[in-house]
Amino acid sequence: MQGEIALSRLSRLVTQLRGEGEALVRLRFGVDERGQSFVTGELEAAVELTCQRCLQPVSVPLEVDFRLGMVKDDAQARGLDEGYEPALLQGPTLSLHEIVEDELLLALPPVPRHPTGECPAGEGTLRFGELPEPDEETDNPFAVLRGLKGRGEGG
Repeated sequence: MQGEIALSRLSRLVTQLRGEGEALVRLRFGVDERGQSFVTGELEAAVELTCQRCLQPVSVPLEVDFRLGMVKDDAQARGLDEGYEPALLQGPTLSLHEIVEDELLLALPPVPRHPTGECPAGEGTLRFGELPEPDEETDNPFAVLRGLKGRGEGG
């Protein structure tokens, strides 16, 4: 099965996006040699998010491959083969919209930003995990105390 779905129809995902678009969806259903029902799929979408560096729109391509084993409870989920992620059935039907939306949400970057060198805000001088070198004269919080101590010794 192949088709497109408007991202605006995915209510949880749309709250994370700045714009609209579509996702290309390819799904296959089957039963493996152990009798496990499964769905495999590929999703492709270009989503517009907010760059966390400059707060401007950034287009992020998403490509998702998944393999879900259909289970009715946690016990079945624990018994799944290693190649499957569990998909808990909530009755006799399966919501394809929810599966697509869940997989796209999981694929979103935790901190969206423009690629290196392309951000309008620039890269700045600091990188994640780096701290600036302190200026002893102005950045030392104890410099004021040192000055007070020097005055008290003479008087």
